[in-house]
Amino acid sequence: FTNHDLSGSGIALLLLAGPALIWFLCFLSIKNALDARQKPLLNLLSSSLNANAEIKITEAKDSKLFLEKAPNNYKSRKMLPAVSLILHLLPLILGAEAVIQLSNYVHEQAFKQWRDGNYAYSESLCRPAMFFADTFLAGNKAERAYSTYVLAECCRCQGKWQEAENLYKKAINLYDSNDIEMAAWAYDNLGRVYEGESKLIQAEENYNKAISLWKKSSSYQEPVIARALNRLSLLHAKMNLMEQAEAEAREVLERDRKVMKDYKIDNQILSADYNDLGVIQSLEGKAKEALASLEESLEIKKQAKKDSAYSYSEQMLREAISERNIAEVYKSMNNTSQAAARTVKANADIDAAAKSIQRADFPTRSMQKLRRYLLPTYEYPNCFKRSDISIQEMKTGFVDDSK
Repeated sequence: FTNHDLSGSGIALLLLAGPALIWFLCFLSIKNALDARQKPLLNLLSSSLNANAEIKITEAKDSKLFLEKAPNNYKSRKMLPAVSLILHLLPLILGAEAVIQLSNYVHEQAFKQWRDGNYAYSESLCRPAMFFADTFLAGNKAERAYSTYVLAECCRCQGKWQEAENLYKKAINLYDSNDIEMAAWAYDNLGRVYEGESKLIQAEENYNKAISLWKKSSSYQEPVIARALNRLSLLHAKMNLMEQAEAEAREVLERDRKVMKDYKIDNQILSADYNDLGVIQSLEGKAKEALASLEESLEIKKQAKKDSAYSYSEQMLREAISERNIAEVYKSMNNTSQAAARTVKANADIDAAAKSIQRADFPTRSMQKLRRYLLPTYEYPNCFKRSDISIQEMKTGFVDDSK
């Protein structure tokens, strides 16, 4: 240094510039890898942390990703200790602030994948993101809560009830009274987990807690309440509290008529309301009233405009749900000819949806897989979507009925 006559400030600049340049190049390479969906580093980290499967990605012609898990990766499991050590050393190598920025970027990508319905891929990103948040942002409850909440959403959407339940509870404890609106979302979705586990009393308690918190929120919004009340009405039907369920379903209808006016949206929101009301009436044994509600639902769905929130394939599938429900009501009335005719129409709608997205492997005639296909359109944080349930689901859960 003496030979090159460098000043103290010059030396300091070199010492600072070196690590900064390394951090920038590392962050940029990981960002580019994520954007290109090569994910070499994050797939390694996430699969090892998760001790889970590799993610197999196939691109469909409608530009949506359809994911499935490959067999468990033994090599990833063996590398878990090494990867954990690398994660703990990252702050020393890159600096804690760099790791936090990387965590935020990974988290952002995870949310985008969840929004698009790529739940397995999103989960593979959420796990290291939550690890980063818990490890390097221990004092930041909001960041840790949100990171935990998004991972809980991924688990719930894949039916991983127990893990989702634990994660929602953790998020609720972290949100505490600091963010009652996000706490309400966590309570609401925890209720959905309990409902998936057939713990109906606990589900009811959490739905009511969510509605209570939303009403206290300064950013209280009517569509959110109507959405939660829609689920609560169907839950009460499962609990055989039919009068209460029907009254709540009618309240949802009235609330959504106001929502249409206040938010200037089309009447498609009412189609699901009428459908769900008709399903409840069918379970009550009110066949004629159920038919009237279901036919009203179907008529509204058929009037959907091109600028509707639903694509053509989604629209066809929604019409198929109504047709199937009408067929079920006719079956209960021993009107086999009408039941058969409406079933044919439902199957034709499903076939039209399959043809529109040009997927030979589309699960035609399967109500269970039909619902799974529609799941992302409901899950995305859109308060203008309602359950649009089928009678089959209410009676027996998901039924893979291809008849």
